[in-house]
Amino acid sequence: MRESETIAELTAEDIAKLNEERITRGCLWVVAVPAALIFLFFLFTLRWSYAPWQSAQVLSITIIIPLLILVPLYLFIRNRDRQIDQDIIGGQKKIIIGPITDKRIESSEITSGRNKGGVSMKYFMTVAGVEYPMTEHKYSTIPIDDFMEIHVAPVSKTVLRERWLKQDGLVEEVKDKIEH
Repeated sequence: MRESETIAELTAEDIAKLNEERITRGCLWVVAVPAALIFLFFLFTLRWSYAPWQSAQVLSITIIIPLLILVPLYLFIRNRDRQIDQDIIGGQKKIIIGPITDKRIESSEITSGRNKGGVSMKYFMTVAGVEYPMTEHKYSTIPIDDFMEIHVAPVSKTVLRERWLKQDGLVEEVKDKIEH
């Protein structure tokens, strides 16, 4: 066996990291404000442009279409926050120690914004059969088969902390624990 998995209590830093991952409050404003502005725009511009029966149809469409888009988005975001809440209430995390068995880069073209036409690169490592994100620096520095310690929230799968054990001089100590 080349990896180990243990359960530990969440620390104050872990809870702070989980709270940073919440997106409902910010998302509520991002979703609600544009929806309200679109509704008001159509309400005032279409109110005088059409006959009363046409205004009602157009107005109902301008309400239904944004709701069909925004409600599933909001529910998805709330589900993510519920997972984070379950992790905090549970008060535990998984600590996975094992070698990096694979690394990969995912690239995608940037289609909007200031860097339009550029390429976005994301870096991943596989430890104990699970893929985790990593920085470009770690991707280029840490070779396959080096041991990592990864702290993960069990429900939301949020990576709370990761540590390269060779850099900290703990590889031999960890190998002894895993083998015994």
